[in-house]
Amino acid sequence: MTWATAVADRAKRRKLQLDLTLFRTLWLRDFSAQYRRAKFGVGWAVIQPVFYMTIFVGLRLFLTIPSDGLPYPVFVFSALMPWLFFVNAVNRAAASIVSNADIVKKINVNRLVFPLVAGTLPLVDLAVMATCMLGLMILFGVTLGAHLLWLVPLTALLVAFSIGVGLILCAFGTFVRDVLVALPVTLQALLFASPIVYPVDVVPQSVRAFYLLNPLVGLLESFRSVLGRGTSPDAALLVSPVVATILIWAVAIPLYRRLSKYFADVL
Repeated sequence: MTWATAVADRAKRRKLQLDLTLFRTLWLRDFSAQYRRAKFGVGWAVIQPVFYMTIFVGLRLFLTIPSDGLPYPVFVFSALMPWLFFVNAVNRAAASIVSNADIVKKINVNRLVFPLVAGTLPLVDLAVMATCMLGLMILFGVTLGAHLLWLVPLTALLVAFSIGVGLILCAFGTFVRDVLVALPVTLQALLFASPIVYPVDVVPQSVRAFYLLNPLVGLLESFRSVLGRGTSPDAALLVSPVVATILIWAVAIPLYRRLSKYFADVL
């Protein structure tokens, strides 16, 4: 190893350490700020999905909505849990540069850290919701077994997909704020274009192939298989989210790096 190579390696390690320190500092800051003045604290991670679930269960009293033979609370909550993570992660990541404008304008740091912090923070809420899901599984007698190990790769895929989408929206939303304004409405519409309230089987066969192109369909159904049906996910349903995640990151990283050079100028 030459002297120049050794110096370059030390510089890379130092930069990585600084990035990790910044990530940890911002993550703890944002976590503390999120619940600092909230009386219910992390309890909001339970209130939000329970609120949605109550509405959907009440809606089912008036409409005939199948649930693949599963108890409807289990059917809904098993898909609602990853959905809420996706929504929260994308919303936070997309607005992460705007919400940290003071730091971005004053300090030259790795700007990729901000959406990564914002996109992983909802993992705390996901863990709390998972505890509630476990209670529902025990209450309704859902099988607990080795298939639950699937939650590790499924969660990793969910996080990667969510942050990838958040990166692209952050890159554009920092320049065009209309993206951030329209995002909550768009995500709300996606709620009804994803199999949360209803199963995939109710989608007409004529449009089902197109419907399955939505990566969230495969992700949500995979979580439902593991948490609701007590089985391993259907590998065919995972093709769309895996391919979509790879393509999104292939676009997101170069796009974000290119546009992030000008963030301080437009903030």
